[in-house]
Amino acid sequence: MVFLLFVVFIYYIHQSPTNSESNMKKKVFIYTGEKCIFCEAAIKIVLNAIRAFPSEVRPALYIIDADKSRDDIYSVPLIKIGDLEFSGLPSFDDVKSALYQFILSNNNEICSLAC
Repeated sequence: MVFLLFVVFIYYIHQSPTNSESNMKKKVFIYTGEKCIFCEAAIKIVLNAIRAFPSEVRPALYIIDADKSRDDIYSVPLIKIGDLEFSGLPSFDDVKSALYQFILSNNNEICSLAC
């Protein structure tokens, strides 16, 4: 029951108002499904990976119900971090590495905060 509320609710990681405009546009998407047995674990992995970074560089996280999405989603959980997609349950280290590359893309001055 709680998971269903989580799926419908779009969760936004708070960003500091001092963020550059290019960083505020960065978004991470998790597509989930009602009967998905790995979706809750995938959400926790991504949330923990995002929280490993300073708040100044954290991207926004959107949790989307794949059944209500206009995108062509064939399996859940599906995690989109920039151009990279993870289908299924990725490791924490894989997600953190993808986030690191995503955060630093087009934003070299952030390295002093996230490195």
